[in-house]
Amino acid sequence: FTLQSLRELRVFRAQVLLPLLAARLHPDAELQQQLLEHRDEVLERVGPRRQIGMIFVRALQTPNALVPNDFPAAMAQLQAARARLAKDPFDLVARITSEEPLSKQRGGDAGWHNRRDGDLPELVLQAAFALAKGEVSEPLGGEDGCYLIKVLDVEPDLDDAALLARLRERAADDLKRQILDNLHL
Repeated sequence: FTLQSLRELRVFRAQVLLPLLAARLHPDAELQQQLLEHRDEVLERVGPRRQIGMIFVRALQTPNALVPNDFPAAMAQLQAARARLAKDPFDLVARITSEEPLSKQRGGDAGWHNRRDGDLPELVLQAAFALAKGEVSEPLGGEDGCYLIKVLDVEPDLDDAALLARLRERAADDLKRQILDNLHL
């Protein structure tokens, strides 16, 4: 690729222009004001993250052929998995026990998450942000099953410059989502 050929690629131009457009729509002064006035909310949305390990077992009030566990059985299965953690590493227990396919393949690693994150159930996030690094929760009952949570790592506190950078990234991501939603693909 030459510099000229890169400039002509639509995807490349979009990746360069999107952050610039977001910065124009949300100038630094606006983001600094948001941080000043709503610091707690900003910290929950873009502040220090936790790397969350998760073991999930599906459960229903009335089990069936596809979901053979009721909630007490799923909780008992997770209690046994928690006890097994005394001798086996979390990633091994997660690969054997978990029924959530993506994190199961990664040894229970559900990735890095902020306190307010739409990707995981609130119950999981609440537990993860109440635990210290390396701690494992008691089994937790959710809507569609039960969870065992481990905090794999904790990101250190961020200074204001890092928080503002994350707010800028979030503004660009929100703009991208808004543009894609309006395309009606």
